[in-house]
Amino acid sequence: MQLVLLDSKMPVSELLERCTQMEVGTVFVDETVPSDTCSCLVEIGVQVVDVSCMDFPADYESSGDSQFPYEVKAQTDEPIWHGPSGGSSGVRRAIALSEPSSLFRFASQTIEFNLDRTSRFLLSAPLIHGAGRSFSVGQLHGGGTIELHPKFDVDMTLDALSRVQGAFLVPTMLSRLLQSPRWSEIAARTNTKLIISGGRLDGKLAEKASRGFAGQIFNYFGSTEAGAVSVAVYEDGEKQSIGDLGNYTVGCSGKLVDLTLKHRSVTEPGDQGRLQVATPGNCLWSLDIATRKKLMPVDGYWDHGDVVRRREDGSLDYVGRADDMIISGGVNIYPAEVLRELECSKGVIAAFVVGCPDLEWGEIVGAVIEGTSDLTLEGLRSELRARLRPAVIPKSLLILDAIPRNAMAKTDGAQINKILANAGIAWFDRRTAGGA
Repeated sequence: MQLVLLDSKMPVSELLERCTQMEVGTVFVDETVPSDTCSCLVEIGVQVVDVSCMDFPADYESSGDSQFPYEVKAQTDEPIWHGPSGGSSGVRRAIALSEPSSLFRFASQTIEFNLDRTSRFLLSAPLIHGAGRSFSVGQLHGGGTIELHPKFDVDMTLDALSRVQGAFLVPTMLSRLLQSPRWSEIAARTNTKLIISGGRLDGKLAEKASRGFAGQIFNYFGSTEAGAVSVAVYEDGEKQSIGDLGNYTVGCSGKLVDLTLKHRSVTEPGDQGRLQVATPGNCLWSLDIATRKKLMPVDGYWDHGDVVRRREDGSLDYVGRADDMIISGGVNIYPAEVLRELECSKGVIAAFVVGCPDLEWGEIVGAVIEGTSDLTLEGLRSELRARLRPAVIPKSLLILDAIPRNAMAKTDGAQINKILANAGIAWFDRRTAGGA
């Protein structure tokens, strides 16, 4: 096995343990990896290849069939790389991909987005993550150019939209762009294709963003383990007749499994079930980094972990994460339904919803909110009471200046869980009240 991307900030002990557990044989490193780390890898029998010292052929960038200087051979069932997930749900995973599955992931993107691989592409995600690697490999292999920014910046991104043909963003980034006074003017004159991934893009946000937008907005729904699963396209503010997740991507087949009778598939339109998918982009296995538990596809299907509803036309609507369901006083609540209501409330920029343990209720709905300066606790409570049943209204809520986010600008679920752990049943505006 070859590990082609290495997180230079990972503690050496964790790196060595992971290499052993995932049967890594070769590691490609560059100048960012300390020499001491390389020595430790060699000591446990891992071959270290320094790609920064290699002499690439003069025509390497322009020739599509140039040989990589270091010959890599892989069988269909042999993993060639692993990459970590973003960890926005609070659980970070590492995946192992075979060469065919890796190739399929970036090849399918060319079909779905009708992108010219020789074009210029803005990648607003770290290369260490699976989505970033897929997009960059596909573009660079076709002779294109990847534009990377040191961090996400609204004005830098808006400037880039005038010179790139495609851009990869997460939903939070798109939401931030829409808040800029420059958005409408730039959106009207760019034909850039915005690919929104790294989290579910809410249909209302997609429709709002596409109003007056001269290009196309793609809701690219998937997971680290399965790659892209479905895609919906939004153009010029048109409300989608298909489900908000769109249709299955090329090469992907899915089935919905009854949540209570796990052996029975859901077949009737309008019914919901746990999504399982079979795609050439499926990983070979997934490793929970914290617990070291390894999971694998079953009969070719990967358990996606999301609950979706199938419409009559075969498209999909998002219901929520199967493992995130909150049971509060015997009432089943999906965080996604609470999140949708919060994010369409006046003054709410972004939100994150999670179940918090409680002695009386079993669990309560907890939420953190990033709000504008005019957002008040009283106004938000009044608005939610008018729209939601009591059990769904968050009992624990904090308004913050900014929601904690990870390197991909996705909400940091683990950090938010820590923030809400001792909050109890109360609402606070930390912007004015302060506190931990």
